[in-house]
Amino acid sequence: MAVTACGSGGDAPTAGSTDPAAALPEPPPGYVARLEESGGFDLDRYAAELSIAPDADRAVLEAAGFTRGAVRAWSRAEGGVAVTVYVFGLGDAAGAAAVQEHFVVDGRELLGADAFEVPGIAGAQGASYDRGTAAAPTRVHAVYLTNGPLFVNVLASHLDTGAGPDVAVEFARRAAAAGR
Repeated sequence: MAVTACGSGGDAPTAGSTDPAAALPEPPPGYVARLEESGGFDLDRYAAELSIAPDADRAVLEAAGFTRGAVRAWSRAEGGVAVTVYVFGLGDAAGAAAVQEHFVVDGRELLGADAFEVPGIAGAQGASYDRGTAAAPTRVHAVYLTNGPLFVNVLASHLDTGAGPDVAVEFARRAAAAGR
């Protein structure tokens, strides 16, 4: 899966832990963990259960030296927003950058995503797209960033289709700090 975005200035994440689970952020106040959607994943699980473009994602992740991944999900306690953060462990920083580019391009091509700026995280890219159904439209804001050999994909889904990307950007900032 991928989405489009434009990078912006800010603090570049520095290479820290290579453990994907260590780069999962703590949520801001008011979010409740969705444990059934959280945990580790290998390439087979990602392709079979989590990816929207399994064959393409598998090929890119294998070429980038995928080692393992971790995912954590939350919902806003009062409802209306769900957040999922995926962290992919890759062979090196070049592999993480290749996976980021793949997700950005896929977002444009598969999801019709629109780019947005991600302030404060150098190299991060943001994208927004519509999902859901006519009866239950959803606006998704995604932020893609790298931290050494880690690629982080933050997805914030809003039932309020007019909501901006602030929640995705906040979780991305927390993920960038967690992985240092």
